[in-house]
Amino acid sequence: MGKFGRRLKNTASKSTGSKTTAFKKVLSVVTAVAIIIGAGFFPRFNVYAESMTTEAGNTQNGEDSAADNISPDYDQLRSLWVKEYKDVPFSERNPEELSVSLEEIEALLDRMEEAANAGDGDAVEAEFRELCDLYDKFKTQYDIYDVLYYRNMSNEEYQDILSELEQVSVDMSDLVMLRLKDIVMIPAAREALVPILPEGTIESFEEYEPYDEEYKKLLERENDLVMEYNDLSVEMPDNFAQRAGEIYLELLDIRKAQAVCLGYNDYIEYSYDAYSRDYTGEDLEKLYEYVKKYVVPLEEEILDILRNRDDVDALFEEETTEEGIWSVVGHAVSKIDPSLKESFDRMMELSLADNSVSDEKMDVGFTTFFPYYGDAYIFNSPYGYFQDYYDMFHEFGHFNSELQSNIPYLFSMDCLDIAEVNSQGLELLSIYYTEEDYGESAGTLAAFLIYEKLESIIDGCLYDEFQKRVYTEQDVTADRLNEIFEEVCEDYGLDPEDLSYEPGVPGWMTVSHNFQQPFYYVSYAVSSLTSLDIFVEAYDDREKAIADYLALVPAGAVYTYGEAIEEFGLRDIFDENDIKEILDAEKYRKILGSLGVETDPEAREKDYETIVILLILAGPVLHFISFVAALIFAIVTISRSKRKTKQAIKVPQS
Repeated sequence: MGKFGRRLKNTASKSTGSKTTAFKKVLSVVTAVAIIIGAGFFPRFNVYAESMTTEAGNTQNGEDSAADNISPDYDQLRSLWVKEYKDVPFSERNPEELSVSLEEIEALLDRMEEAANAGDGDAVEAEFRELCDLYDKFKTQYDIYDVLYYRNMSNEEYQDILSELEQVSVDMSDLVMLRLKDIVMIPAAREALVPILPEGTIESFEEYEPYDEEYKKLLERENDLVMEYNDLSVEMPDNFAQRAGEIYLELLDIRKAQAVCLGYNDYIEYSYDAYSRDYTGEDLEKLYEYVKKYVVPLEEEILDILRNRDDVDALFEEETTEEGIWSVVGHAVSKIDPSLKESFDRMMELSLADNSVSDEKMDVGFTTFFPYYGDAYIFNSPYGYFQDYYDMFHEFGHFNSELQSNIPYLFSMDCLDIAEVNSQGLELLSIYYTEEDYGESAGTLAAFLIYEKLESIIDGCLYDEFQKRVYTEQDVTADRLNEIFEEVCEDYGLDPEDLSYEPGVPGWMTVSHNFQQPFYYVSYAVSSLTSLDIFVEAYDDREKAIADYLALVPAGAVYTYGEAIEEFGLRDIFDENDIKEILDAEKYRKILGSLGVETDPEAREKDYETIVILLILAGPVLHFISFVAALIFAIVTISRSKRKTKQAIKVPQS
């Protein structure tokens, strides 16, 4: 996420540089583009094994079918879909050449249906694979235009193109799903597709209901409002707070209506499906309390450590360079695992990252996926100080996960909680491999990153609670939004002013996720906790921790968060005993101590007591020394005076 510590900002005498980077921190998108597309304009066939799996042998017509029992497992699925990398530099990727028409899609579906009716399973599979390729191609076209838009947000041509593609994508999704809904009812098609798709995918085709016109209008208006908010965030006019509040309230009504259109009881319920979550609201309620109980005091301890470090100011004053950032990241990932080095080399060779400084770029950082080419693209506006290193580790984690996942975009799950472990987990693992790059500042940088992750956990739960109350309460006003925010902040022991980065602007308004992807923010809390689990494991068993991290990298395309955690043996963050192990303060003291950071609170307390005692004793001692000095001075002065007097009255000898 890469945001400036809300309270540590008071530790450093310097702010965050010449740009408005403190505000930029909370505007950081971090794959927001990909998330918006994935959740809204490019719907995937989210597969939930526990909710969509049919009973063995139960088919639409009541007859048994062997095909229903042979969906591939995780390893088989990955071997069935071999990714083809296209080694084309970004500068040569022309989005106009990636155009896909609805007519082209419809013709392919016609051929697929004809093959199914003819009983030609091989042809059905071949046409379906071609369909996946076309879908990847279309999404990649959108994503390239999106990168170009963020490079120069004043370019109205890109804005118009994106708006047109968004409408096409909705129509394309309807077309594909409606036709597949009929095609999979044909026995030959079902028998051909079940063995190459995740369990439950066929059922998701069967249960699909098309978007109605009302929902499409809601989507269009939602996009217009999000775009307006983005523009406001760049311009920051005097009426930002007023207009942002109005936009949020309208988005609130729109999204509630969207949930109803899609058959959900409320938008909160819809969001759990949209983000492929398998934990419940009750799970999160428990997590809120664990965070208040265990994370808040640990964050305070790490913050106290940072406040006692002498080099914090210097970290903000030392400027980073684009070349230096690439050097640090490349050096570290090459030592962690060869697969990471291969991904990094590909990124650099094909120029699949923009980490340059430009006044035309939007001040955000995100990674967007190019499934047609089998890779991704990192867009980042650097801050100019040490945070740039962590941000690039973060985004590279997303980049690498896309290269390692070979599941087509059309039916991949896109578990965002795992996606954020891919990024935040790599940030934390980098601590063990950058000591020689960071030098004497390594310990302070490590403490800062740990502090940031703890802050992410708190903020993730805080904003989730805030939005949950907002979306639940009836007839919310702009003033009431701010009241709710203040009440939730108080529950976490925070001053709302600490979360405000612009005078007169409530902190929640500068968190873009609240406008772009409501209820996404808690994924930072969930993923940060699992990332910290891997991080503390790495202190004791580096090899196993890296293996756990790498296993999760491609898992988000197939597994839900809970399934992946159970499959790979990580701790359950919704269990209080596991949470206490992840947040064991003594473990963090040992890790930071190994980097030369004084972390013993009792030792620091003793140091403070010693200083106080010395100050108390210094008074009388200084008084005594002053008295003795004065006495000696007086004696010497009197003695000299007597000698001079005697000399003055002495009669000269003849």
